[in-house]
Amino acid sequence: MSYQIKTIFIFYLSLVCLSAIAQQDPLYTQYINNQLTFNPAYAGSNEMLSAQLTGRNQWTGFNGRPATRVLTLHSPIGMTSTNLGLSYINDELGPVKNNSLYIDYAYRLRINNDGYLSLGIKGGFDMFNAYLTELPLAEPGDDAFLYDLEDSFMLNFGFGVYYVTPKYYVGFAIPRLIRSEVSSDDESLFNASDLNYYISAGAIFTLNNNLKLRPSFQSRLMLNTPAHMEAMVWGIYHDRLWLGLGYRLNDAVNAGIQLQVNDQIRVGYTYDMTTSRFNRYGGTGTHELTMCYDFRFRRKHIKTPRYF
Repeated sequence: MSYQIKTIFIFYLSLVCLSAIAQQDPLYTQYINNQLTFNPAYAGSNEMLSAQLTGRNQWTGFNGRPATRVLTLHSPIGMTSTNLGLSYINDELGPVKNNSLYIDYAYRLRINNDGYLSLGIKGGFDMFNAYLTELPLAEPGDDAFLYDLEDSFMLNFGFGVYYVTPKYYVGFAIPRLIRSEVSSDDESLFNASDLNYYISAGAIFTLNNNLKLRPSFQSRLMLNTPAHMEAMVWGIYHDRLWLGLGYRLNDAVNAGIQLQVNDQIRVGYTYDMTTSRFNRYGGTGTHELTMCYDFRFRRKHIKTPRYF
């Protein structure tokens, strides 16, 4: 791609990212493993202290591409119905950088012998920065890009519900209930967060002693914005090797692999092939890596593996 085309595209991305990245949460192809980032009711669902790292590089091959780094921790508290979680997200797109830190609380209600309903709330903050002076402008001196937006601190909170059985789960969440604004010199520039409504569901089907299928679906809805929907099906062999195929509506097709190394460690990788208009600029692929570690602490009654 020529320098001129790159410059034009960076300029275009910079305009849309001030609304897009600020208003919408990051994407995850392995969204089942990252439910804590948007649904606080998921906290403690692994029935032990669990830590997960996620790294995602979108549209590889293009400078200024979206990049996301995530750390989550969550655990039940003793033998009570109380569960706590923590999520940190570093999200970047071109000159825009956002850091989020949230604490989650979930209370679990046993519905029957197989399923329970979890009710959760989350609270924390987002630290928003936009380094506009770093942009390669076609016409230097534009007043809109003479100053950076630094350390815009925004408190927020959200809630979620999560119902799970050994065979399926359903969830609903709104991770940010406050519509924050980024401003400069007492002038509102744009909404930094709009309401995102998450609906998720998944199930597990046993085909034989060695093979299972785990389909899942997630939809993210925003007012005045096209619905974001995606689905993925994982085939699970011997509860160790996971192979998956998925589709994100009007955006990408994806494939993935996960390996349950032992009862405590699981690693995963997915690749997205872009089908949207952005593939014409050369950034066609997205790589996502996850690693999860469960701290068992001699809790032998915990069932492994977990499918949700």
